Amino acid sequence: GYTRIAHTVFERASGQEYRFVPEGPRVSAREWNDCLAALENLDFDYVVASGSLPRGLRADAYHRVIDIAAGKHARVILDTSGAALRATLGVFLVKPSLGELEELVGHPLPDPGAAEAAARELVQAGHAEIVAVSFGRDGALLVSKNGTWRLRPPPIETRSAVGAGDSFVAAMTVAIVQGRPLDAALAYAVAAGTAAVLLLRDGRMTPLAPAQGVAGSVRWSPDGRQVAFLATVGAKKLTGAVEAGARQIGEIGLAQQEDEQRIAIVPA
Repeated sequence: GYTRIAHTVFERASGQEYRFVPEGPRVSAREWNDCLAALENLDFDYVVASGSLPRGLRADAYHRVIDIAAGKHARVILDTSGAALRATLGVFLVKPSLGELEELVGHPLPDPGAAEAAARELVQAGHAEIVAVSFGRDGALLVSKNGTWRLRPPPIETRSAVGAGDSFVAAMTVAIVQGRPLDAALAYAVAAGTAAVLLLRDGRMTPLAPAQGVAGSVRWSPDGRQVAFLATVGAKKLTGAVEAGARQIGEIGLAQQEDEQRIAIVPA
């Protein structure tokens, strides 16, 4: 069959990263129906619909996935953009970036308050039960009918943004499947996304800068495979671990740091 090779070039002189993503093959209606039939035969409670749609499919193609999931009483987590995002609302969770959310609502969102209001409108309109908005280095926002949470990672040196969004969605999905509360799920997601951008191209991690105003907020495990950081999360402080090599998060639990409530990602 057909395949494609996407690659990333890191320019040492400027520190800039360039991505070359060729257009994928055209998918026929028969091929798409074969994919849907395979999905229909699976037993699942959650399904993640992620990425842009291939050529040959209608913008509302993901709606067929939603229909199959509904027949199994399963939940859909959607991570797409543009026309596919506009045509596929009505899911359990949607994860746009700030730019994707601005495109969806049709106007700029100049500050976190505006982004929160737009996300809340999506929830209130029934377009999604949960809206998670990613802000890159500024963290993320999560809105549901039960509350709103905002989480920022500590200052870091971004080595590569490749896989950060996928890591965010994957970690949040795992946390939700495990039955963890939404604030903990957001912590998992931000931690995984942060771990992804810390990775050097040979798989090692770059050192972290201490979180502002928090002494000793960053820790490495002796073998360099786990990293720890602190960041604010409402009125709670959580503890956990990020495995650098596998990009997996260990246990997350409640903790206390002086008189501040923060989230701590620490070696297990």
